[in-house]
Amino acid sequence: PRCVELAPDFVKGYSRKGALQFFMKDFEKAMATYEAGLKHEPDNAELKEGIMRCLQAIDRIAHGERGESAASVACAGMAVVSVRTEPSVQGRMEVCARMF
Repeated sequence: PRCVELAPDFVKGYSRKGALQFFMKDFEKAMATYEAGLKHEPDNAELKEGIMRCLQAIDRIAHGERGESAASVACAGMAVVSVRTEPSVQGRMEVCARMF
């Protein structure tokens, strides 16, 4: 949604865009969108919950809880491990842990 470009302080727009990215299984982009919204409204529960859903989805992929073949889980797991060891993601996870 272009609403965050047209009205950057419209927090609901970040929530909607993040939800769309989440349902497209683009969890990293969704987390970034939710975080961008939190810059405008740091206490927004909907944005914080969106970040937690993304982290939970990434964790499920890492642990193979999607009911997929072993090969696809292994490939997804390798991608998640590399993402989760990235300093920016680790920092986000720590921030989220402190939020809840």
